[in-house]
Amino acid sequence: MQRRSFGSSRARTTDLQPNILVLERAVVLAPLLLVAELRAQDALPAGVAPVSRAAIAAAMREEQGYERRVTTNQSRLQTRVLLRLARAARAARPEGAVLHIDYEDWFRGYLEALGLREDQAPLSVRLAHQHQYDILVDARTGVVVDGVRAGPIPSQALNVMWRSRSETHGYSYRDPLSRPVLEMTFERTVSYRLLEMEGMVLQDRFSGVSGHPVTGALSVLFRLIGQAHAVWSRSAIAADGWQVIVGKGRKGPFSKTATVTVPPDGTAELGVPADRPDLAALERRLRQPIEVLYRPWTLP
Repeated sequence: MQRRSFGSSRARTTDLQPNILVLERAVVLAPLLLVAELRAQDALPAGVAPVSRAAIAAAMREEQGYERRVTTNQSRLQTRVLLRLARAARAARPEGAVLHIDYEDWFRGYLEALGLREDQAPLSVRLAHQHQYDILVDARTGVVVDGVRAGPIPSQALNVMWRSRSETHGYSYRDPLSRPVLEMTFERTVSYRLLEMEGMVLQDRFSGVSGHPVTGALSVLFRLIGQAHAVWSRSAIAADGWQVIVGKGRKGPFSKTATVTVPPDGTAELGVPADRPDLAALERRLRQPIEVLYRPWTLP
């Protein structure tokens, strides 16, 4: 096939963060916004640019058309905001940048953008804040993708790492308020490749996250393979805001690929509704063969 080159013990609580198989519009911020908000910070490694709370909140406000407070839409919000911030960084400086997002700024930016009090934030958001997960995004040009053997060439490619400042090795929790109820486990470091390609968003090569739904139709799937480790997740958005997600999970030698549809209110259902040919078309695009070759991680 032709290759195309391209530029331990865990704390446990009772709530949530998005399941890779259950979860997943882009408006470019004015370049001057991020330029004004990138500031030097001695505590960070050389070449790493912190993103301010104001820039984070502005990016989150741009995300409209779906319920941003529910668990099953958090992955959609997170990935689109990170892509938006990276796009703005590249508009400001063509070579891109390594962006650092402080856990406190991410949390406060979220509350500000949605007009929420701290106790009104989803448990998934509060737990990430409680466990002090900073985000490092490598948005430099030419450092993520080495080539594409199958599928579209990405218009954006990022390395993303969430890392906890706390001493725990990670945490697990169950979200009884999500639909369906989710049980998730996060290690101290969670990483993935984040790509944008022809209207699709791909999270690939996950490390440090696993989980499964414990109620609803999706729970039947996971009774077969147990707690699955996320491998990849692909998502696309229909004109009316419905999201289609195709994701792959693995448990030992066993793997399973499933399709989930999520309307704007965040209710996740297995498969595609029979009366939605537009969603079926998105599913076919998401299930096309995609094989990306990656360069080694170079995050500080």
